[in-house]
Amino acid sequence: MPLLLQPVVEADAPRLPDIQFAAFGEDPFMAIMFPQTPSDDSKQKAVERTYTDFKDPYITLMKVVDTDLDNTIVAFARWHIYRLERPESEWNTEKKRDWGQGINVDVADAFFTAIQQKRKRIMA
Repeated sequence: MPLLLQPVVEADAPRLPDIQFAAFGEDPFMAIMFPQTPSDDSKQKAVERTYTDFKDPYITLMKVVDTDLDNTIVAFARWHIYRLERPESEWNTEKKRDWGQGINVDVADAFFTAIQQKRKRIMA
């Protein structure tokens, strides 16, 4: 099972939500955020957010492929890497997400808002 680390390309985006939901599917917090099986709509919204990530200079997407499985993606990661100091206006911008159907929007918004606030407190 030789594994390779590679950059994610746009063609990979439709596969990533399935990997994410499989990786965190047993997590109790994810069960609160996604009380139902993730809908096709919520998966599509995740794909659209990934396409947006490609335009963000602070986001780096990487994947791990298994060469014994015809380069099937077996894992991925999204890193926020700030190579330059970010202006205050960027720290104060709240990203609103369109989650799609089947998600507990209040919990998801609260979770990701808390992450953004913590990131600002530590890094700004």
